[in-house]
Amino acid sequence: MKPKKNYDAIIYDDYIHSKAWQQVRARYEAKYPKQCYICDGQEKIHLHHKTYKRLGNERLGDLCWLCEECHAIIHNIVNQQHHGALTLWDAAKRYGKIYRKYGRASAERWSRQWEERKAQVQQQQQKHDWTEEIARAERELKLAHAELEIGT
Repeated sequence: MKPKKNYDAIIYDDYIHSKAWQQVRARYEAKYPKQCYICDGQEKIHLHHKTYKRLGNERLGDLCWLCEECHAIIHNIVNQQHHGALTLWDAAKRYGKIYRKYGRASAERWSRQWEERKAQVQQQQQKHDWTEEIARAERELKLAHAELEIGT
């Protein structure tokens, strides 16, 4: 089963429940110990895609073990960023480096900074959208005034 090149959640879900994925997972599990790349935890371990570029045709190097908590944090970081600043693997590496060097509290602080950055970007976008709305209303008002002047 080869999914479309573009990542699609429905195709992803189908693939993750396929026999092909189970075989890839078994090969990875046979080669690498089931231990979180970030925190070395060994409970509630997920096999994480570093990238979806070769989804359905993964290399073992496209995958890594992450515990449920670190996995959620990595996806949260990537989902909250603006304009794809970090890939899944970049986020895992950075979060892992901070976690290993400074501990979970510092890594979580870094994750929160991404959340704050997203909030700031959203605020800027809302201001921008509001500005466009005002400009549109002003154009409509000018047009209405022009129509009134022509009619009188």
